[in-house]
Amino acid sequence: MGIGVLELVLILVVVVLLFGTGKLTRAMGELAKGVKNFRSGMKDEPETPPPPVLPRTLAPPGAATGPAPGPDGPGKTRT
Repeated sequence: MGIGVLELVLILVVVVLLFGTGKLTRAMGELAKGVKNFRSGMKDEPETPPPPVLPRTLAPPGAATGPAPGPDGPGKTRT
């Protein structure tokens, strides 16, 4: 069994008596704005995230570190 039309009308009458038509109208308007904003937010394209920043790793053993060697040999650098 579910809630029928008569039960829904009775609930609506009780809500109107408790809150009045002014507050009920204002609340329904705010609810409609919230649903509209939610739907428009769901339709927007998601922002593309920035590319991930990769952590710096240590150089493998034997890799050159420092400035490149000059034409006169590995111990001399270009000036």
